[in-house]
Amino acid sequence: TRMKWITFFIILFYKYRKDDAAFSTAYSALLKQFARIGIPRGESQTFREYALHIDTLYNSADMQQLTFSYENAMYQKGQAAAEWKKSVHLWEILMKKAASPPKSNDFHSAI
Repeated sequence: TRMKWITFFIILFYKYRKDDAAFSTAYSALLKQFARIGIPRGESQTFREYALHIDTLYNSADMQQLTFSYENAMYQKGQAAAEWKKSVHLWEILMKKAASPPKSNDFHSAI
């Protein structure tokens, strides 16, 4: 339950931000949240590789979609706030998923 409260406050903190740095810091918070539950990103792992790994564990495509938007925001000047506005709902879904480990059998073999 502690993790769910942490998740709640992180979502509340980032959800309504509209500045250019919101997407970058919110994405970092998501990566930290996954690391807290035992799914850290490897040092040599790209964002896309990590997103694929997360989506495999959770049987979805949400992290790959969010990562694509994140890359657009980071590499196209002036797009960060617009991309965040489009992606905040997807980010919130992933934050809630990251509140607990995936239920798939692959999770324990991946650790």
